[in-house]
Amino acid sequence: MQFIIRPAKLPQEYSAIAAVLEAENGDWGESAEELAYADATRAPHHYHATLVAEETSAERLLVGVAFVGHDELA
Repeated sequence: MQFIIRPAKLPQEYSAIAAVLEAENGDWGESAEELAYADATRAPHHYHATLVAEETSAERLLVGVAFVGHDELA
């Protein structure tokens, strides 16, 4: 099994990202709507990127997600 890491295709992949977060965190995961809201209301001068891990099989399943950027609380 092989994987690729790539930038998320937003807003199309919010639902798939939310599914990965729910599988990992259960009830603590974020919904697609919450992810979209966070992106829409984030300070534009703060760097943020969403990366996904995608299995390279025929189905191209998202199997991981990572967020990188400024911590607004720091």
